[in-house]
Amino acid sequence: MLGILFLVSFFRPILNNLDLGRHLLLGQIILETHSVPKINLLSYAYKTAPFVNSHWLSEVLFSLLVRYGGFNLLQIFCAVAAGIACLIPVLFSAKRYSPISIMVSSLFYLIILIHRSDLRPEIFSMVFLAIFVTLLYTTRKNPSKIILVLIPLEMLWVNMHIYFIIGPLIVFLFLLERLIQDRFRFSQSGKIYGATLVGTILATLANPNGLQGAIFPLTVFHSYGFPIVENQSILKLLTIFNDLSIIFFVITVFLLFLVLRGTRKNTRPIDWLLAITFSIAGFLVYRNILLFVFTTYLPFVSSLDYLIKHPRQLIKKFFLKSHLNILVNYILVIEMLMLFVVASQSVLVKSFGFGGEDWGKRAADFFIQNKVSGPIFNTLDMGGYLAYRIYPLLVYMDNRPEAYPKAFFQNIYLPMQTNPAIFEQEQKKYKFNTIILSHWDQTYWPNPLLKHLLQHPNYSLIYLDSYAFILVRKNNQNSHLIKKYTLTPKNIRLDTIKNQGELIRYLFFFEKVGRKDKTQEALKQILALDPQLCTLKRYLGSLRETRTVSFLSTAQLSHTCL
Repeated sequence: MLGILFLVSFFRPILNNLDLGRHLLLGQIILETHSVPKINLLSYAYKTAPFVNSHWLSEVLFSLLVRYGGFNLLQIFCAVAAGIACLIPVLFSAKRYSPISIMVSSLFYLIILIHRSDLRPEIFSMVFLAIFVTLLYTTRKNPSKIILVLIPLEMLWVNMHIYFIIGPLIVFLFLLERLIQDRFRFSQSGKIYGATLVGTILATLANPNGLQGAIFPLTVFHSYGFPIVENQSILKLLTIFNDLSIIFFVITVFLLFLVLRGTRKNTRPIDWLLAITFSIAGFLVYRNILLFVFTTYLPFVSSLDYLIKHPRQLIKKFFLKSHLNILVNYILVIEMLMLFVVASQSVLVKSFGFGGEDWGKRAADFFIQNKVSGPIFNTLDMGGYLAYRIYPLLVYMDNRPEAYPKAFFQNIYLPMQTNPAIFEQEQKKYKFNTIILSHWDQTYWPNPLLKHLLQHPNYSLIYLDSYAFILVRKNNQNSHLIKKYTLTPKNIRLDTIKNQGELIRYLFFFEKVGRKDKTQEALKQILALDPQLCTLKRYLGSLRETRTVSFLSTAQLSHTCL
């Protein structure tokens, strides 16, 4: 498992649509100013909006790694950290359970985890979760003062990632188990758990924002006005995406409770407490599947191992023991095939190896090289990466919903996507000189704001690639750029592009802005490279959207791809 996750962690980070660029920038700012900013700082529109940074120490470490070793060193560090996090519970299991139980369980959980392999501060939560759960399991029969080491670890965790709140919760669940076993009387063991719980709770205060930072995970969504995908529920995402990691999460939760039920006489209260708590957490918020993986792996593998060693508990009169072994082997083979499919999908999306996939790099390079000036209007998708590239020039907004007033998203940003009149109000307020937008979001339905901006009489299109475009205001300041770079449908050529992924992004862009001529041109180029449109259908198949899109005929959709 360690080796597989080590390799998975080498998927290239996509800097533009994740948070990595912003993390690196804030890390640089903290290193230069020797202080942790408590205001937005990156947006000229909301520069003084309050912001609680719960992962500032991770950002400093990321910045130092990139400064002295580049992205390669950062990738190696995160791969090793992720591998260690997975190795800790596996080493615990290796001394107690059979290899087949560990292999089957690990593959289930790895398939869930594989899409969380990006370079994020949550890498550190993986390590802390593994240490907390494994140490508490190791000492649960005879708790000793060794678990007090979790208190200084919590002091680190509170400054590295927002999941620090889970540390005291895990300790509380182990305390609750002890109280249940002691009939709610405080034994010596209970007192050790109690002291550790109090210590870890107090440790959460050891952050730059004190009490406000300690309770931040409980209040963050109070001012969260933007519906980030990873904060949606599993049930909602199942109606939108065909994602194997989500499907495997649901399957694994079902199997977890199945094996716990099958071994209920051999299970311990903590197995059920962890399973119930973090299965619910995973279903409520997609990103919490990370918590599910590292808190329920040990209950799963221990129960599965018991079933394999005592097959009558599971099969009773229905199968022989030999049949169970055959069934386990089949499950193992199927899991390995599914892991290969999921990993292959990630490779297709992210590529593999050293270096980062800068989808917004060309647009940012163009902006910098041509000394285009602000004020800038940009959308959330590209905001964090753009801020990273052009700071100290500020952006309109970056990709931290918690760093902006909730009313901004509810009354301005989200309504603006379908009502361009709101953009016009913002334009009058801030007098945008440049517009930089990412147009690639895997949707192909019309986008009123994009169409409005590209047809705007006061702006000229001077840059377009398969991910982003740049418009500048028609004025004397930009006259040399407009004269040199203005793009029209006639001089946007697609016939030289041989990359299907790029062509598909252009195709969706022209479909969204209503340019049927360029849509058909892109489709023709894709057909020349792939007559059955297999790559395009895989993109469309990743969504639950089933209506026939205007650029594909029913006949073209009916072709089968292997």
